[in-house]
Amino acid sequence: MNLKKFTLMIAVLMYSIKIFSQCSSTPVYCNPTFTNINTFNIGLQNVTFGSTINNSTTALGTAPNYFDFTNLSFSASAGGTVNFSITNGSGNSTQARIFIDWDLNGTFGAISPEMVWSSGTTTASSIVSGSFSIPSGQSTGVYRVRVVGDLGGSGANPCALGFGEVEDYTLIVTSSTMDGQAVINTLPVKYVMGNNTIAMRMANLGTSAMTSLKIGYRLNNGTPVVQYLTGLSVAAGSLYTAT
Repeated sequence: MNLKKFTLMIAVLMYSIKIFSQCSSTPVYCNPTFTNINTFNIGLQNVTFGSTINNSTTALGTAPNYFDFTNLSFSASAGGTVNFSITNGSGNSTQARIFIDWDLNGTFGAISPEMVWSSGTTTASSIVSGSFSIPSGQSTGVYRVRVVGDLGGSGANPCALGFGEVEDYTLIVTSSTMDGQAVINTLPVKYVMGNNTIAMRMANLGTSAMTSLKIGYRLNNGTPVVQYLTGLSVAAGSLYTAT
């Protein structure tokens, strides 16, 4: 069997029987580079967003310095406000910044509006906190968030650091008029001849819990396959992985 293309589409049914569907695709982002990889304890010890993310790591300054936490999400509606906090690494002064790819082009702008916050230089182990606003006209959808902590005064570039650490998260911009969106096909990593286990991550873009899913996919322009998932409880503005 010649597997040339995999197309994954998702339709999400909710109480009002509204349907929203989208092909699964995601921008490709830079893997950050680091000039100095040493045990200087520069980076991020803890990151919180809203009430749903409270993520602790050990900021050593040694590899790996980049962490993909996009399976962790927080949500807000257009025009809403997100509260956050960042705990610096324990060894040196740190400058932290938060970037969001608002236009979904796979890059993070180095200035506002995509650099949504900067801490300036703060001392080791400091906890800095603040908030940022979702643009009032921002489209409902799933957005990549990048948190960067570099040696104080280094500028915290989202793709190239001197020292420090980078962590990526997921922001879901919600709306009462939307339902669901396929985010990424997570399994298999590589398709093989024969049977493959398929897994995809989706987001509840709505403002109420999602109780059922209708998932359709097709391999190599063959016969579409449809599966139904019921009895779910996917909270508003959250991620769900179906296998």
